[in-house]
Amino acid sequence: MHTRRYASMHIRRYVSTHTRMYVSTYVHTHACMHARTCIHAHMYIYMHTCMYVCIHAVQAGRHAHACVYTYTHSFS
Repeated sequence: MHTRRYASMHIRRYVSTHTRMYVSTYVHTHACMHARTCIHAHMYIYMHTCMYVCIHAVQAGRHAHACVYTYTHSFS
């Protein structure tokens, strides 16, 4: 009885944590994809915000390659 209640609680927590992580990563990745735009706009502070967002998207680990690719190619 106790085990089953614990398991369902644990699963619920796991799902909510991962959903939150996925959603924030999705948002970060898409914000990162706009890095090129803000770099070309020469807005120093905004550019650094994009960098920061990009780095966090990489740390989150999902779609990291897209994020890095976009950011790296922003300079060329």
